[in-house]
Formats: sequence, structure tokens, C-alpha cells
Amino acid sequence: MKIRLVRPNIELKDKAIAFRQEFFDNEEMIINGSELLDKTESYDDWLKAVMDNAKEETVNPDWVVTDTYFALDEMDNIVGIIDLRHCLLWHVIQIYHLQVILNTILADHVHFP
Repeated sequence: MKIRLVRPNIELKDKAIAFRQEFFDNEEMIINGSELLDKTESYDDWLKAVMDNAKEETVNPDWVVTDTYFALDEMDNIVGIIDLRHCLLWHVIQIYHLQVILNTILADHVHFP
């Protein structure tokens, strides 16, 4: 299988929403590396944030410049998503490690119906 990386765009809106829904349907409520696609109700708002975060002039002040890509298979289905951060800020590293620790604890001790 060949995979190609494509920047999110308006033409991929329906496929992106279906990609996100597939996670939710399988009780995966967190999509790591998705620039909060799992937390955003509006694809259009998410796409604007992704485009803004790709430029130093418009990046969210709490984030770092990031290039986000969808991974598409040979039939143009979205099979993954990746954020390439241009640098890391200490608070981003701390938040990430805290999320990993909490997810591990919750996965071992909390069971949702």
C-alpha cells in the first residue's frame, strides 16, 4: 500500500469527518497528533486553525508552528494524520507527558460502559 501526505483542505471535509467518526465509533475519543480534530465540532474552524498554526505570524500563542497532514491511501481514503512540530516548548512537553501518564492510568483503572 502506498501512502501519500496531503495538507488538510476543504475538499477532504467529508472524509475527515468520517475519519474522526471512525475513531469515535470504536470508542477512541482521542486522536493523537490531530491538532484537536477530535475536540472540534466544525471542520471549517479546525481547518482555519490548522492553516493559522502553519505560519509563525498566525500560530496560536499557546502552540508552536505545526504542519499537519492527512495520510491518504491509494483510494484517497484518510488512514492517518500527523502533526510535524517545528519546535517544542517546555509546557507542550510537560502537557504531552501528563496526557500519556493520565491515559495510562485511566486505561488501567477506569472502565467506561
